[in-house]
Amino acid sequence: MKISNRKITRNGSGSVILTPEYFDDFWHAYNLIQKGDLITTKTTRRVRPENAGISTESRRIEVKVELLVTKLEFDPKDMEMRIRGSIKQCNEPSVSLGVSHTVSLEIRKPIGLQKEYWDDFSLDKLREAKDGDRSPDMCIVVMQEGLAGIYIQTENVLLKKSKVQLDIPRKGSNKFSRDKVSPREKGMFAFFDAVKTAIETHIDLENVGCVILASPGFVKDDFWKYLEASQDKLSKGAQKTQITAYKSKFVFAHCSSAHHSAVSEVLNDASVKDRVRSARTSDAVSVMAKFFDILGRNDKKVCYGEREVQAVSSLGAIEHLLISEDKIRKNNPKDRQVFLDLIRQVKDKGGEAHLLSDSLSIGNQLAQLGGIAAILRYEVNHEQYQIGTEDEAEMAGVDYTLNCSKAIWGQDEEDNDETWDDWKHQQTDEDEDDDGRDPGQPSNEDLLDDLGW
Repeated sequence: MKISNRKITRNGSGSVILTPEYFDDFWHAYNLIQKGDLITTKTTRRVRPENAGISTESRRIEVKVELLVTKLEFDPKDMEMRIRGSIKQCNEPSVSLGVSHTVSLEIRKPIGLQKEYWDDFSLDKLREAKDGDRSPDMCIVVMQEGLAGIYIQTENVLLKKSKVQLDIPRKGSNKFSRDKVSPREKGMFAFFDAVKTAIETHIDLENVGCVILASPGFVKDDFWKYLEASQDKLSKGAQKTQITAYKSKFVFAHCSSAHHSAVSEVLNDASVKDRVRSARTSDAVSVMAKFFDILGRNDKKVCYGEREVQAVSSLGAIEHLLISEDKIRKNNPKDRQVFLDLIRQVKDKGGEAHLLSDSLSIGNQLAQLGGIAAILRYEVNHEQYQIGTEDEAEMAGVDYTLNCSKAIWGQDEEDNDETWDDWKHQQTDEDEDDDGRDPGQPSNEDLLDDLGW
């Protein structure tokens, strides 16, 4: 994203002009613009001339407006971002102030952004938008007979670039022969040709890291045979097929269908992980799959929900923390700081934090769990002991620390080889400064950098 006219005071007000250059920049803008911000841009609006009668028709004209943002919408499937707000200023006198208006972001169309408070999170997102990698980490093509989806996985979001759908006759031979072609073969040839065209149109094979080609059964193999057969039929003077020229970048994998949910399935495939450049996304998918696996076998070693995760985090029991990006995108900086502090606490105690994109199906699964979950080092007896907060424990007359220790170690501590006090002593942080602050505690900026934000 092109950043210009930057006039920003850290932890203060300021303005900047954003110009999206790639569709991935829409995702940066979605994380940067928040409710209550002011944006300035050119748009079109239907107006009626002043002092016009009832019979006068309205007309759509281009105007420059300043909007107070009230709602943001981002659709990764259609690659659209819409900003809704109330008009604060307009260069056209016939436009009423205070009315609602919606603008859509467009490539190479500048938009002014003004914030009352630029915190570390906003500044990090601005720097990320400016310095972001333009080459997609990978492309994913999921296909089944008659249906294919083409996705681009960037550093920040999964974008659906194209969908191919054709009706395939159910009868006839599956063998690929040019001598006698059955109706089913003709349908498959037409489908493969449409997928080939979509890949050549939407994927920059020269710059992409790798292309994952996945399908149930042998559909992907038949597709590649079709490409090679098409290559052999080209005359010497014809241009070579672009897809087969980049065979080394293709990774073949299995998936159950060609629907959106198959993307997470493919990313979790062991044969794919070694070729995936976006290690952070692959790791998040793997950890989320591990969470559901443990949840099905032993729900005492996982937890989800803000209240429960906050409680076990204070004990250093979290091995992997999973947070939806929506939690970090909170409108109020104080609300964001709560989750940044939680991430720092988990990392300080030797745990790992993973941010999951809302565009992935696993991100939606995490959202259904409250947007936050954790894999624990030790079992927590959730059913018998409700940890709660310190204030709730005080009101109930319960020792909060003892209640937490029992939740982890069980009702009878003497039945365990290692006591709560012994474990807590092992988890004590290194010597602190005289002011009580851990000298190795990272700043918000360092924390977000570690997470790839």
